[in-house]
Amino acid sequence: MSTDTNTPILPPWKDPAKIGLAIFTAFVFQLVILSGLSGKGLVPRITSDRVRFEVIPVDPRDMMRGDYITLGYEFSRLPEDVTLIDERIKSYKTKTNFNQKSIDVYVTLKFNLKEDIYKGVFFGSTPPTKGRYLRGKLNSSNRIEFGIESFYLQEGKGLIYEQAIREKKLVAEVYLAPDGSAQMKQVHILDNTKVKD
Repeated sequence: MSTDTNTPILPPWKDPAKIGLAIFTAFVFQLVILSGLSGKGLVPRITSDRVRFEVIPVDPRDMMRGDYITLGYEFSRLPEDVTLIDERIKSYKTKTNFNQKSIDVYVTLKFNLKEDIYKGVFFGSTPPTKGRYLRGKLNSSNRIEFGIESFYLQEGKGLIYEQAIREKKLVAEVYLAPDGSAQMKQVHILDNTKVKD
C-alpha cells in the first residue's frame, strides 16, 4: 500500500478551495459591515417614540440652504429665566469664550396637550431621572444642537415651508430614543387643527 507523495502543494492563490473560502469570507464581511451601517440608523427608529416639536423662525439669511431647510426650536437657545437652567450650564453661559468646547445639555420635555407638542422645561448638565428629554450640545454661541436642525425638502417646496415657519405653522416629527438622542422623521405644515404633509 503506497501513498502518492507526488501531489503538488499549491500556493493559496492557486488552490480553488482556498480561493472559494476567501471569496465567501469577503462576502460575509461586507454583509456584516452593511448590516451594521443600516442597523445604526434603524435602531433609533425601532427603540424610539415619535414626538412633535414646534419649529420657530431662525436667521432668515440661513433659513434655506439648497434643498435643506434650517429648523429652530424654542429650546435651541438657553432661556432668559435662569431658574430653568442648572448651575453648570449657567456658568458655561456666562463664559463667552469662542474657543470653549461644547458641553452636553439635557432638555427635560413636557407634553403640551393643547398644542399636541413637547416643550423644553429645564436645561440640565445631567440626564433627568424620569420623563422624556433631549440630549444636545451647547456651543460657545449659547446655541444647542440636537442633530434635528435641518430637513431635506422636495424641489420647489422650500418657499411653502419657509412661509409656514414664519407663521409658526410648522411642526417637526422626531424619533426620540430613551437616551435622549433624536432623529428627524418629517415635518408637517399645520392647517388650522389638521396636519398637512
